[in-house]
Amino acid sequence: WYSPKCLDDLFGILKSRSGQKAFFVMGNTSTALYQDDFDIFIDIKGVNELYDYKISNTELKFGGNLTLSNLIKLLDEASATSGYEYGKVVADHIRKVATTPLRNVGSWAGNLMIKRRHPTFPSDIFVLFETLDAKITIGAMDGVVSSLSPAQFMKFDMDNKIIMSVTLPKFTKNDYLQTYKIMPRALSAYAYTNEAVWLNMDSAANFKVKSARIVFGGVSDTVFHACKTEQFIVGKQLGTNEGLQETLKVLEEEMKTVPAYEEIVLADASYRKNLVCSLFYKAVLTFLGDHVGPRFRSGASDLEYPIHEGYQMFKSDPSKYPLSQPMPKVQSKKQASGEAEYTMTVPEPPGTLHGQMVLATVGNCKIDKIDPSEALAYP
Repeated sequence: WYSPKCLDDLFGILKSRSGQKAFFVMGNTSTALYQDDFDIFIDIKGVNELYDYKISNTELKFGGNLTLSNLIKLLDEASATSGYEYGKVVADHIRKVATTPLRNVGSWAGNLMIKRRHPTFPSDIFVLFETLDAKITIGAMDGVVSSLSPAQFMKFDMDNKIIMSVTLPKFTKNDYLQTYKIMPRALSAYAYTNEAVWLNMDSAANFKVKSARIVFGGVSDTVFHACKTEQFIVGKQLGTNEGLQETLKVLEEEMKTVPAYEEIVLADASYRKNLVCSLFYKAVLTFLGDHVGPRFRSGASDLEYPIHEGYQMFKSDPSKYPLSQPMPKVQSKKQASGEAEYTMTVPEPPGTLHGQMVLATVGNCKIDKIDPSEALAYP
């Protein structure tokens, strides 16, 4: 185990242990999913450079040590800056990842490393960053710094290297983003399918598409882009029924050819592929907004479930009083005022004996006798 305090210390450790497989430990949440073998473990929580972040009019940059919870806060903050309004959409999606305790300790960089080591892992962070065309900065012990897309990162040799930061782009008024995560329950669950859709469209020209990225997870360990659909959709007017239907048909045909994995079996492969098509349609309806009629507009809405509440009512029959007649608990006033005495609050008188529960050495048996001599021998 090593605990560097800066990047120079970290790279020095890697140089001294060159050739050995290193595991960078931040929240160590991946051990709940996978048990991988490593030669050395490096606790990077003390590396302050990896906590740096920048929110400005020109740049949105987050250090690799930022936890998912901190990332959510910073994205919410960034959403108030022009061009980064999409931060709220991304933050709301990350709130669906794992649980609050795990998000408090697990980092976004660690999530990406799990995806790289285990391609079948349906990483929400990967889907989001790939859709946003994010740039991941990788630092190596020889001083070389690389800037990669998430897709390039998946094939990049990460030996003796660490994720340093990620940079997110600035949107224009023609950029549209929508994300989804379909899972068995609201929290702490693998996704059946997660998907993000980014379209650059001209709303004044019937939402004519200039560029597109359609990224999905939970389906294949080798394919995560709907590449044919991304190419076909350019020039199409999604504000027309013809343009939308043609695009959906191409996407449906493309998904049929995607090789699906069955390592994490949450649902049938055909269902997961159909979800990709349905969620794309839902995203387009969201982008079109009032451009479509109310009959179709509801298809863009997410189902909101309020906090559950429960009540238990006890009724009494006055004709049977005093039976079932409500009355204050006899001891309630003394207990509420602190006057009531309990065993732990009563001072011990001299010579008080204490008992200690112990486990039986033999279970399910009859006791012939009890020898108290050892206990009685105490003064």
